[in-house]
Amino acid sequence: MHLFFIKFAALHRSEAYTHLLNQEDVENLKWLQIFNKYDLYSKSKVWIDVEKVKLYYLSLTEKYFPEKLKW
Repeated sequence: MHLFFIKFAALHRSEAYTHLLNQEDVENLKWLQIFNKYDLYSKSKVWIDVEKVKLYYLSLTEKYFPEKLKW
């Protein structure tokens, strides 16, 4: 599984850590910059109640991530 830095502000704002990107990351970064303006979480003034969404995200984790991760 390939993980990409979706919420990595230093990369977005000042292009920090670009030496860690591979070619696929560089290609994905172009799309990330395009879709970043539609990111509602960072632009909303409403705070998310973690307890209300916790079960939903736990269920996603159980569904899509194996019990043990290989790093």
